[in-house]
Amino acid sequence: MRFNHTHTWLALIIFITFWLPLAGQNIFPSSLQFNQGKADSVVVQTRPIPYADISPRSNETFNLVTESLKQRLTEAEMYDFTVQIDTLFKQINASLNDSVLNSMQNLPARVMDNYMNTAQIYIVRLTAVQNRLSLRSRRLGSITEELNQSGKRWGLTLEQAEEEDYPDVLSDRIKMTIDTIDYARASVQQDIEFFIIQSDRISREINRLESVRSSVHEYMRLYGQNLFKKDIPGLFRSFSDLKDKTLFQERLQSFFQTIKSDVQIFHAQFRKPLVFITFVFILLLGFLIWYKKNYLRLISARKSRLSDIHLMLIHSPLLIALFITTLLIRLLYYDLPDTFNALNSIIFIIPVMILTRRFYAELTRPWLKWLMVLFLIIALYEFVFYTDIIQRIILLILSAGAFGLFLAMVLNRAAAGGFRNKSFYNLLLAIMGAFTMMLFTAIIGNIAGTYRMAELFTLAPVKIVITALAILISSKIADALIFLLLANKGVQKAHVFRDNFKVIHKKTTRYVNIFLWVIFIVTMLNLLMIKEPVFTWGERVLKEGWKLGAVDISLGRVLIFVFVIWFSIFISRIVKAILEKDVFTRVTTSRGVPGTIVMLVRIALITGGFF
Repeated sequence: MRFNHTHTWLALIIFITFWLPLAGQNIFPSSLQFNQGKADSVVVQTRPIPYADISPRSNETFNLVTESLKQRLTEAEMYDFTVQIDTLFKQINASLNDSVLNSMQNLPARVMDNYMNTAQIYIVRLTAVQNRLSLRSRRLGSITEELNQSGKRWGLTLEQAEEEDYPDVLSDRIKMTIDTIDYARASVQQDIEFFIIQSDRISREINRLESVRSSVHEYMRLYGQNLFKKDIPGLFRSFSDLKDKTLFQERLQSFFQTIKSDVQIFHAQFRKPLVFITFVFILLLGFLIWYKKNYLRLISARKSRLSDIHLMLIHSPLLIALFITTLLIRLLYYDLPDTFNALNSIIFIIPVMILTRRFYAELTRPWLKWLMVLFLIIALYEFVFYTDIIQRIILLILSAGAFGLFLAMVLNRAAAGGFRNKSFYNLLLAIMGAFTMMLFTAIIGNIAGTYRMAELFTLAPVKIVITALAILISSKIADALIFLLLANKGVQKAHVFRDNFKVIHKKTTRYVNIFLWVIFIVTMLNLLMIKEPVFTWGERVLKEGWKLGAVDISLGRVLIFVFVIWFSIFISRIVKAILEKDVFTRVTTSRGVPGTIVMLVRIALITGGFF
């Protein structure tokens, strides 16, 4: 029988079929594993080296010492570790110094939330460095153990040499070997001590950061409990503070001092991320400009009729690049100093507003510019940390402006023509009505002195609406990018993409939209300051279960099981489509072989989900 390409494909697919469900499943019998562990636990008695083996074993020991010394830290590595740890400590002290923590109760909740996130980020970074130190320390520890065993054996050999009166040459060789082992062991021990000292420093700093997180968490809990309690005098009683001639000067100095401090933190912590983001922006902008000039020859003739939205995005490379990079900054570097976070927000709002106007021109024209003005006022407001009459006046202007805008949108049923589903639109209108009531309550609270509630009820609605617009724009951009990618001539050469273009585009866009709206929900919960209690409740619901005999069943495990099975079926369908559309159409096989292989692959993939 001739062995052709058909048999090659068949053997490869069968191998993958049976390898997938068995990989990593511990298929060996437990008795074999037990016996192996039992054999590994046997203790070998240390004996002196036989007379005839002293010379070759001495050479082996010298090689062991040489390899051990190669594992030591070089001066450059030790310097890099020290500088990295010291730099992290300086950054932590700049971001979370004692003066900031001592004035915690004078800071708004949004600032305290940033401090909690910053502490968590530094805990992760310090833990990563500590893990690297532990890995090197464990490696040197195993070397030390090996040197100890070798030294012990050579010590017994020396005792035997003295008892049996070995020649002086061999005795000197044994002593020199022992001295070499002691030197290597002492050298390695110095590195281990360095790792222990640095690891202890990191542990103390992590404990301090955990204490900061606990303090902030407790403050946030009290903040939520006292949200509707009066915390400062009424607004009209505070107008007398405006007579203080030094107030504006102090606030101006505080403003510039904040900028100066943020610049120092930015240079210390975010210089490399800035270079990376700048590189991404230039690369993305260059690609989008190139695609704008060449998209006609890249898109398949069957898909060359693009919609107005696709053409609009193709011809807006600068806006798309700005939107994507600023969105990445907001998602990846949310612990930016306030000055640069506000600057990024201002840049971010520009493409959001322009693209929103282009996508929904008739629906958003009356109110979009006012929403942008409110967002810029928020960026200005967040520069002022300490509660005083100036900040309260800015907040009152912001609350009144947002209340008027949202009330007009609700009364005029803004954007009603853009929704086919009236029930969904009525739900959005009800949410906008709730936001309007929150803003009205914020105005009353600011005047009465319930400042915590006024700040939360003012900032959250405006930011949530801006975030919703950003999610809508992201959805449009993702839809267009997926369409243009699938419409590419190279992609269209694959039958599976060409024949299932609409289905793949629709489902991929749906999954991306689900991901985007999950981000929106998490962001909304965070803005409303209820993310942590909601997540804690959800974690408790997922982990709590019930016993069914010897089996513990929880909602989380059930959901994971269902997801894995669904994902296995999903992957099996993709593999089936690729095999049927693009593999077996290019390979000559016997009748019935393709169907058999497809069935085996699907069975293997779905069965693998159960393991």
